[in-house]
Amino acid sequence: MTSISSLPSVASTQLQATKNINSRVQAAIARLVGLPGLFPSTDSIASLSAVAQLQAQNAEIRQASGNIVQALSLSQVADSGVSQLQSTIGQLQSLAQQASSGVLNDDNRAQLNAQFQQLVQQIDSLARGSNFNGRSLLDGSLSGEGAISLEQVIAGEGDTSAADLSIADLTSNGLFNGQNLDILSSGSAASALSAINSAAEQIAGVRATIGSFQQVLDVAAANVDSVLANQLASQSVLESADFTSPSADVQQNALNAVVAQTNQLSPVLLQLVG
Repeated sequence: MTSISSLPSVASTQLQATKNINSRVQAAIARLVGLPGLFPSTDSIASLSAVAQLQAQNAEIRQASGNIVQALSLSQVADSGVSQLQSTIGQLQSLAQQASSGVLNDDNRAQLNAQFQQLVQQIDSLARGSNFNGRSLLDGSLSGEGAISLEQVIAGEGDTSAADLSIADLTSNGLFNGQNLDILSSGSAASALSAINSAAEQIAGVRATIGSFQQVLDVAAANVDSVLANQLASQSVLESADFTSPSADVQQNALNAVVAQTNQLSPVLLQLVG
């Protein structure tokens, strides 16, 4: 332990250490503000190479972040279209339930069927009209090989057999398994209602799939943002100044000063704080 008699030596050492640290910090600040000529440069070819690699990686990460934003927008457009389909299916259910009532006559059912067929056409219009940047979303184009995986979103490649977003054909042909539904009789109305109920369950499942995909993208976006922040911090350190070493020296310098001051305390005080 440093004794009181050695305090002059300690003070001299601390003073010299402080001067050295100040010199290094000044050099670092000069490099930080773009004036490396004021102090000797310690940059190396390895550091410059690392900076170039980080810049390239950061560009790729930014592209991945942009891809995630695009995928989120796509999913939102798809969800909006499916929501409208869900509403239309609800209207079809209501008409089929009315037509299955035994109190209606053929004319009543014919009027209801006219509305029913218009809604079926509306389903096809919605399913075929929902697209993002020219890519159809609800007509089966996003199923099979057209499905989307997180790996595709981020890196442009991936296994679609384990896709995070796959939407089957939601046209009337896909929803009703190729059946031409009508509600012209109580029997056909009952059959139509059964098919419509199945379609409603399918659409609810699609909305759940889209919601899960959006959660996956949200997590991926947070991770990508974190990686980019770390990469930029690393690049900044290499491009500018590394204050880590000077900071550590300052902390050690302060610790040594505390030790020197402690040696000046009386034994009684040391016992009190010990």
